[in-house]
Amino acid sequence: MRIFGNDYDTKDGTCVRDYIHVLDIADAHVRALNYLLDGGASCSLNLANARGHSVKEVIAAAERVCGKPIE
Repeated sequence: MRIFGNDYDTKDGTCVRDYIHVLDIADAHVRALNYLLDGGASCSLNLANARGHSVKEVIAAAERVCGKPIE
């Protein structure tokens, strides 16, 4: 696996992002659509959880779950 960017001002040098599961995004879209169809007003929402993880942290978590190293 190639990591693009290793000079960020983070503890391991890789980019930190706030990851969210695709099913949570899909659920939020359905709920927003139902809200609007029921007459709700348009608004902006942030679906992040305010807890970021670096690219290397995500790779390490995947390795733990899979039980195998990711090259």
